[in-house]
Amino acid sequence: MKKLTAFLGGLLTCLALAGCSGKTTGGETTQESNTGNQQVTKSQVTIAKTALPEMDGIYFSLQGGISDYRHLKFSEGYAYGKNYDQVAGGYVIRRVDVSTGWAEDFCNPNGSDAGEKDDETVLSVCCLDVTKDGTILALIGRYQRLEGGYLGEVKGFSLLEYDAEGQVLRNMELGEDCSIPNANVPMGMDMAVDGDGNVIVLSEDAILISAEGKFLGKIDVLEGTYVNGIVRVKSGEVWVSGFNEQGRTEIRKVNFKSGLFEEVPEELPTEIRGVGGARDEDLIAYTQEMVYAYHREQKEFTPLAEWASVGIEGTSVLAAYKIGENIFVVDNDGEYASYGELAVISPRPADAPPKETIVLATIKKHDKKIQTVAARYNRSQNRYVVKIVEYGADAQSSLEYQDPANRLMMDVLGDDPPDLIDISHFIELSNVTPNLPDLVEQGYVEDLGLYLEKSAHLSKSQFEEKALALCTWQGKLAAIPQAYAIDALAVRQEDFGEGLGWSVWDLMAYDEAHPDMGLVNNCKAGHALSLCMTYNLDAFVDFESATARFDAPEFRQILEYAHSYPSGDAFFFFNDEEKLVSVKSIQGIPDLQRTLNLSFEGKGKIVGYPTMDGSARPRIRLSAVSYELAICGRSSHKDAAWEFIEYFLEADRTDYNQYLYQYGGIPVRKETLKKCMENLTSENGTLAFVSDSPLFHPEYPPYPLSEKEEELFYQLLDNAIVYDDRLDPVWSILSEETTPYFEGQKNLDAVIDIINQRVNLYLKEN
Repeated sequence: MKKLTAFLGGLLTCLALAGCSGKTTGGETTQESNTGNQQVTKSQVTIAKTALPEMDGIYFSLQGGISDYRHLKFSEGYAYGKNYDQVAGGYVIRRVDVSTGWAEDFCNPNGSDAGEKDDETVLSVCCLDVTKDGTILALIGRYQRLEGGYLGEVKGFSLLEYDAEGQVLRNMELGEDCSIPNANVPMGMDMAVDGDGNVIVLSEDAILISAEGKFLGKIDVLEGTYVNGIVRVKSGEVWVSGFNEQGRTEIRKVNFKSGLFEEVPEELPTEIRGVGGARDEDLIAYTQEMVYAYHREQKEFTPLAEWASVGIEGTSVLAAYKIGENIFVVDNDGEYASYGELAVISPRPADAPPKETIVLATIKKHDKKIQTVAARYNRSQNRYVVKIVEYGADAQSSLEYQDPANRLMMDVLGDDPPDLIDISHFIELSNVTPNLPDLVEQGYVEDLGLYLEKSAHLSKSQFEEKALALCTWQGKLAAIPQAYAIDALAVRQEDFGEGLGWSVWDLMAYDEAHPDMGLVNNCKAGHALSLCMTYNLDAFVDFESATARFDAPEFRQILEYAHSYPSGDAFFFFNDEEKLVSVKSIQGIPDLQRTLNLSFEGKGKIVGYPTMDGSARPRIRLSAVSYELAICGRSSHKDAAWEFIEYFLEADRTDYNQYLYQYGGIPVRKETLKKCMENLTSENGTLAFVSDSPLFHPEYPPYPLSEKEEELFYQLLDNAIVYDDRLDPVWSILSEETTPYFEGQKNLDAVIDIINQRVNLYLKEN
């Protein structure tokens, strides 16, 4: 995708300068253009609800074949593009055989009769297109040769036309009036040839050239929009597409006679994100999920293929073209992400058995990683297609996830359940009925521990045991998480010795030693109670005997201490100004280093939460970026669902770059954690997090983890506790019943008595 100094921005300059006005009549919009004040009636293009044909794909890496893979052009059997040639010192044309993926040299303008040149000049391909007759037309630039193989000043241009064998058919020198801005960066240039042989070149501006090589003019356009396609459609017209300021794809027709971009009648559906050419259809267009053929007479799109089903991650598609029944797709993801790849999508053989669909249901908007893994899995075998269904694609918060979660729950309990469920947001939503533990107990979610026992590839010992415990209920493993985080506290180093542990009484003494500070910014009684009790509730609760001991003198002392702070809203810890304690969440391995650097201006110390006995208690929890895939107990494709989980976890093991970033999570797989540590502690490691990222404070740039920082990480992990979520109702009781005491409405004895009664009742009932 290429940014021009301008393209759309709502309306093109050619319309704006003419004082165009928009009118609406009967649901259709008319737009006056400046070509004879002709009115263009805009009509909404629809998407037909027709069955998808069965399609398969083959995939070729473009590494070493074509470097400018974003601007491939297609003929019957080949894809053409430009590739940098170090010997020639410029770009040459190469082509890829779309049946074999074999790349070969097509032509080198320095070795053709492109015109006379001296030793200080290098000829380089700027851009090219395949004409309607199947010849190749290329814009060739004459550049000053610089040392080191760089292209210098542009001395002029010519258009060269080649036949299918790479022989020059025509050589048209362009006049000095044909000035092409930014031509010294040919990697970003593109062009298209209309049915009459006229040429449009896209650089910073749109340059129009006649079929005879005469300069026709330049189109100045507005700033701020991205061009994402330039294609010749079936009629022979050239259409340019781009995103407007609202993020919607718009198209314009190139009028070579008037030298303008003109309105077209089509108003594309909002989900269309790109268009491509086609030999036998008017046009093709694609969304993040599908590719369609456009039928201009009917003003209708018909579906050709679903990206995921043919092994393509839809957000990575750069270009598409259709010849006959074949769809050629260029993307920058999949196995060949660094080099670009070419996919050829064709109808599935009639005698091939249909693929079965595996539905992966999620209530959160999934990121590119799960999409990519699903696409790779779909291309890796011919039996199944994993389809991701988002129930809460537009949700932005836990409250907004509530309704999608309930709808998904009804489907899990219904007659047509999904096969896989991403339970990551269910764990956060306590109001979903039935909840996850109930689903596991009632058999609606499979026990993956049984699958691990039978697996030839995975075992429980490969994963962090504490992280698996976060997804275990009633002894059954509901999911294998990807990543975890560790919650801890930062305190002032000068007040502490070695080790991570400290007691509640240490906390009180620390507070007393700094009477004018406060534990946290704007500290309330609820904050103090939370710091003292959140991870100490089990000291006052015995689930085995179903008894509570909140009448103990230690609890009374904690309440009296918390009451030394004022009452008030204590839902959040305010860390914008550090006081005595700062609540920290280590969201990735590099995040530990950053936390140390930024806590108390680099003079902080990481410790666990205070306990009754002074032991260290950091908390391990699931990372916000983690996926937790569970198998629905009523799925008809359980073995296939497990096969995908294995594939997903293997992809996570081999592609672990995300864990080298600050907020990438800490990998649950032990082998991956070890590899990350090797990278992050080595001077020569792949420090993916070292960049100009705004995530790091400029005064504390990232550096390889020290031995001390590595040791601290493993201390945190070794001492981390798995919070017992059975204590959540106990904490709710404490929070509710202590509020009247903090506000002076009840005395301490009465509050302790009611807390003990209510918790004992809860324990006996559960």
